[in-house]
Amino acid sequence: KSNFEYLRKLHTGDAFWLNAVLIGEAELCDYVRDVVPELRTTRFFYLALSLGKLLDMPAGAVTVEALWQLIQEYEYHFANSAMQMVRYTTARNSECVYPQLNPREEGEDEAAKANLYRFGNEVVYLHLQTPHVAFELDYREVLFSLCDVLSLLYNKFVDEEIWQNSAVFDMLVKADSRIKHHVINLLAKELTDLSTQILRNEFSALRAAN
Repeated sequence: KSNFEYLRKLHTGDAFWLNAVLIGEAELCDYVRDVVPELRTTRFFYLALSLGKLLDMPAGAVTVEALWQLIQEYEYHFANSAMQMVRYTTARNSECVYPQLNPREEGEDEAAKANLYRFGNEVVYLHLQTPHVAFELDYREVLFSLCDVLSLLYNKFVDEEIWQNSAVFDMLVKADSRIKHHVINLLAKELTDLSTQILRNEFSALRAAN
Protein backbone atom coordinates (compact mmCIF):
# COMPACT_ATOMS: atom_id res chain seq x y z
CA LYS A 1 0.00 0.00 0.00
CA SER A 2 2.78 2.45 0.87
CA ASN A 3 4.34 1.82 -2.56
CA PHE A 4 1.23 3.12 -4.30
CA GLU A 5 1.02 6.18 -2.06
CA TYR A 6 4.68 6.93 -2.75
CA LEU A 7 4.30 6.55 -6.51
CA ARG A 8 1.30 8.84 -6.42
CA LYS A 9 3.24 11.48 -4.53
CA LEU A 10 6.14 11.28 -6.98
CA HIS A 11 3.84 12.25 -9.83
CA THR A 12 2.68 15.48 -8.20
CA GLY A 13 5.76 17.29 -9.52
CA ASP A 14 7.15 18.21 -6.11
CA ALA A 15 8.62 15.08 -4.50
CA PHE A 16 11.99 13.43 -3.98
CA TRP A 17 12.90 10.06 -5.49
CA LEU A 18 14.47 7.96 -2.71
CA ASN A 19 14.84 11.17 -0.68
CA ALA A 20 17.69 12.16 -2.98
CA VAL A 21 16.52 13.71 -6.24
CA LEU A 22 13.74 16.28 -6.58
CA ILE A 23 11.46 15.48 -9.51
CA GLY A 24 9.95 18.84 -10.36
CA GLU A 25 6.95 19.72 -12.50
CA ALA A 26 9.02 20.51 -15.60
CA GLU A 27 10.96 17.24 -15.45
CA LEU A 28 7.79 15.27 -14.83
CA CYS A 29 5.99 16.85 -17.77
CA ASP A 30 8.93 16.06 -20.05
CA TYR A 31 8.95 12.49 -18.79
CA VAL A 32 5.24 11.99 -19.44
CA ARG A 33 5.53 13.52 -22.92
CA ASP A 34 8.70 11.76 -24.04
CA VAL A 35 8.78 8.44 -22.18
CA VAL A 36 5.29 7.28 -21.26
CA PRO A 37 3.67 5.32 -24.13
CA GLU A 38 0.28 6.64 -25.18
CA LEU A 39 -1.30 3.20 -24.77
CA ARG A 40 -0.31 3.07 -21.09
CA THR A 41 -2.87 5.71 -20.18
CA THR A 42 -5.63 3.54 -21.60
CA ARG A 43 -4.20 0.42 -19.96
CA PHE A 44 -4.06 2.07 -16.55
CA PHE A 45 -7.53 3.57 -17.02
CA TYR A 46 -9.06 0.15 -17.76
CA LEU A 47 -7.19 -1.37 -14.83
CA ALA A 48 -8.22 1.35 -12.37
CA LEU A 49 -11.84 1.24 -13.52
CA SER A 50 -11.99 -2.53 -13.22
CA LEU A 51 -10.25 -2.62 -9.85
CA GLY A 52 -12.72 -0.07 -8.55
CA LYS A 53 -15.54 -2.55 -9.11
CA LEU A 54 -13.78 -5.01 -6.78
CA LEU A 55 -13.98 -2.56 -3.89
CA ASP A 56 -17.69 -3.35 -3.54
CA MET A 57 -16.91 -7.00 -2.84
CA PRO A 58 -16.58 -8.31 0.71
CA ALA A 59 -13.05 -8.58 2.08
CA GLY A 60 -11.46 -11.98 1.91
CA ALA A 61 -11.10 -14.80 -0.59
CA VAL A 62 -13.78 -13.59 -2.99
CA THR A 63 -11.85 -10.36 -3.64
CA VAL A 64 -8.55 -12.17 -4.14
CA GLU A 65 -10.15 -14.54 -6.65
CA ALA A 66 -11.72 -11.64 -8.52
CA LEU A 67 -8.38 -9.81 -8.63
CA TRP A 68 -6.59 -12.85 -10.07
CA GLN A 69 -9.33 -13.28 -12.65
CA LEU A 70 -9.09 -9.61 -13.58
CA ILE A 71 -5.32 -9.77 -14.00
CA GLN A 72 -5.61 -12.72 -16.38
CA GLU A 73 -8.18 -10.83 -18.44
CA TYR A 74 -6.08 -7.66 -18.41
CA GLU A 75 -2.96 -9.48 -19.59
CA TYR A 76 -4.90 -11.24 -22.33
CA HIS A 77 -6.49 -8.01 -23.57
CA PHE A 78 -3.15 -6.26 -24.04
CA ALA A 79 -1.13 -9.28 -25.19
CA ASN A 80 0.06 -9.66 -28.78
CA SER A 81 -2.02 -11.73 -31.19
CA ALA A 82 0.16 -14.84 -30.85
CA MET A 83 -0.14 -14.87 -27.07
CA GLN A 84 -3.87 -14.18 -27.28
CA MET A 85 -4.29 -17.21 -29.52
CA VAL A 86 -2.48 -19.41 -27.00
CA ARG A 87 -4.62 -18.12 -24.15
CA TYR A 88 -7.78 -18.47 -26.24
CA THR A 89 -7.20 -22.18 -26.80
CA THR A 90 -7.10 -22.77 -23.03
CA ALA A 91 -10.13 -20.59 -22.24
CA ARG A 92 -13.21 -22.28 -20.80
CA ASN A 93 -16.45 -22.27 -22.75
CA SER A 94 -19.12 -19.94 -21.44
CA GLU A 95 -22.80 -20.65 -21.94
CA CYS A 96 -23.50 -16.96 -22.46
CA VAL A 97 -21.72 -13.67 -23.10
CA TYR A 98 -21.75 -12.98 -19.35
CA PRO A 99 -19.55 -15.67 -17.75
CA GLN A 100 -20.68 -14.76 -14.24
CA LEU A 101 -24.07 -16.27 -15.14
CA ASN A 102 -22.59 -19.71 -15.84
CA PRO A 103 -23.77 -22.37 -13.39
CA ARG A 104 -21.07 -23.54 -11.01
CA GLU A 105 -19.95 -27.11 -11.54
CA GLU A 106 -20.36 -29.47 -8.62
CA GLY A 107 -17.15 -29.89 -6.64
CA GLU A 108 -15.48 -26.93 -8.34
CA ASP A 109 -13.45 -24.81 -5.96
CA GLU A 110 -13.03 -21.06 -6.27
CA ALA A 111 -9.38 -21.21 -7.32
CA ALA A 112 -10.27 -23.41 -10.29
CA LYS A 113 -12.76 -20.86 -11.53
CA ALA A 114 -10.05 -18.27 -12.18
CA ASN A 115 -9.61 -18.65 -15.92
CA LEU A 116 -10.46 -16.94 -19.19
CA TYR A 117 -13.86 -17.60 -20.71
CA ARG A 118 -14.87 -17.68 -24.34
CA PHE A 119 -18.28 -17.36 -25.89
CA GLY A 120 -18.50 -18.13 -29.57
CA ASN A 121 -15.21 -17.06 -31.10
CA GLU A 122 -14.33 -14.37 -28.58
CA VAL A 123 -12.96 -14.20 -25.06
CA VAL A 124 -15.48 -12.58 -22.73
CA TYR A 125 -14.54 -10.82 -19.53
CA LEU A 126 -15.81 -11.39 -16.06
CA HIS A 127 -14.21 -8.36 -14.40
CA LEU A 128 -12.23 -6.36 -16.96
CA GLN A 129 -13.99 -3.16 -18.08
CA THR A 130 -12.98 -1.79 -21.51
CA PRO A 131 -15.35 1.07 -22.35
CA HIS A 132 -14.85 3.37 -25.32
CA VAL A 133 -13.34 6.68 -24.23
CA ALA A 134 -14.35 9.55 -26.49
CA PHE A 135 -11.90 12.07 -25.06
CA GLU A 136 -8.20 12.25 -24.26
CA LEU A 137 -7.25 10.94 -20.84
CA ASP A 138 -4.74 12.71 -18.60
CA TYR A 139 -2.00 10.23 -17.70
CA ARG A 140 -1.23 11.65 -14.29
CA GLU A 141 -4.87 11.83 -13.23
CA VAL A 142 -5.37 8.24 -14.36
CA LEU A 143 -2.27 7.18 -12.41
CA PHE A 144 -3.52 8.98 -9.30
CA SER A 145 -6.79 7.07 -9.53
CA LEU A 146 -5.00 3.77 -10.08
CA CYS A 147 -2.76 4.28 -7.04
CA ASP A 148 -5.74 5.29 -4.91
CA VAL A 149 -7.84 2.27 -5.84
CA LEU A 150 -4.92 -0.11 -5.36
CA SER A 151 -4.30 1.29 -1.89
CA LEU A 152 -7.94 0.76 -0.99
CA LEU A 153 -7.96 -2.71 -2.48
CA TYR A 154 -4.90 -3.84 -0.57
CA ASN A 155 -6.63 -2.82 2.65
CA LYS A 156 -9.04 -5.68 2.00
CA PHE A 157 -6.27 -8.26 2.01
CA VAL A 158 -5.69 -8.17 5.76
CA ASP A 159 -8.70 -10.40 6.27
CA GLU A 160 -7.83 -13.46 8.35
CA GLU A 161 -9.55 -15.80 5.87
CA ILE A 162 -6.86 -15.10 3.27
CA TRP A 163 -3.97 -16.14 5.47
CA GLN A 164 -5.68 -19.32 6.68
CA ASN A 165 -6.41 -20.68 3.20
CA SER A 166 -3.19 -21.69 1.45
CA ALA A 167 -4.77 -21.75 -2.04
CA VAL A 168 -6.16 -18.23 -1.63
CA PHE A 169 -2.89 -16.99 -0.14
CA ASP A 170 -0.91 -18.40 -3.07
CA MET A 171 -3.32 -16.71 -5.45
CA LEU A 172 -2.80 -13.39 -3.68
CA VAL A 173 0.97 -13.77 -3.91
CA LYS A 174 0.70 -14.39 -7.65
CA ALA A 175 -1.66 -11.46 -8.13
CA ASP A 176 0.63 -9.18 -6.13
CA SER A 177 3.61 -10.17 -8.27
CA ARG A 178 1.71 -9.25 -11.44
CA ILE A 179 0.64 -5.89 -10.00
CA LYS A 180 4.28 -5.20 -9.18
CA HIS A 181 5.25 -6.17 -12.73
CA HIS A 182 2.64 -4.03 -14.46
CA VAL A 183 2.73 -0.99 -12.17
CA ILE A 184 5.37 -0.72 -9.44
CA ASN A 185 8.46 -2.12 -11.18
CA LEU A 186 7.61 -0.39 -14.44
CA LEU A 187 7.28 3.05 -12.86
CA ALA A 188 10.22 2.54 -10.49
CA LYS A 189 12.58 1.83 -13.39
CA GLU A 190 11.46 4.88 -15.35
CA LEU A 191 11.65 7.16 -12.31
CA THR A 192 15.13 5.86 -11.54
CA ASP A 193 16.20 6.66 -15.09
CA LEU A 194 14.59 10.10 -14.83
CA SER A 195 16.34 10.84 -11.52
CA THR A 196 19.67 9.75 -12.97
CA GLN A 197 19.20 12.13 -15.89
CA ILE A 198 18.27 14.98 -13.55
CA LEU A 199 21.48 14.41 -11.56
CA ARG A 200 23.56 14.35 -14.74
CA ASN A 201 22.03 17.63 -15.86
CA GLU A 202 22.70 19.22 -12.46
CA PHE A 203 26.34 18.05 -12.44
CA SER A 204 26.79 19.31 -15.99
CA ALA A 205 25.41 22.70 -14.97
CA LEU A 206 27.77 22.85 -11.99
CA ARG A 207 30.79 22.00 -14.14
CA ALA A 208 29.78 24.63 -16.67
CA ALA A 209 29.42 27.23 -13.91
CA ASN A 210 32.91 26.48 -12.63
